[in-house]
Amino acid sequence: MDYGPLLDAMRGKKWVLTARCVESANPNVKVNLFQTPGGYALPVTFGGKMKSVTVRLRNIPGLDKLSGKALHPGNEAGVLVPTEFKAAYWNCRCR
Repeated sequence: MDYGPLLDAMRGKKWVLTARCVESANPNVKVNLFQTPGGYALPVTFGGKMKSVTVRLRNIPGLDKLSGKALHPGNEAGVLVPTEFKAAYWNCRCR
């Protein structure tokens, strides 16, 4: 039940295979980028006990118009996360 909203957000996903389209600024944190009917889904894993993770997107259309929302297990509504678009990069600080 806790992971239902996370899985719903990724329904109909299509893996984005553009070179270097997503990366984490934090060591050992893994990220992937999927295109969904509602935009993009960006699963962040292996963060352990980190309080936040910084993720960078590039080489995908519409970066300057993206906003970010984090979905955490057990929280259906999601939380808006700070984002920044700068010189063809989109930075997001997930908490």
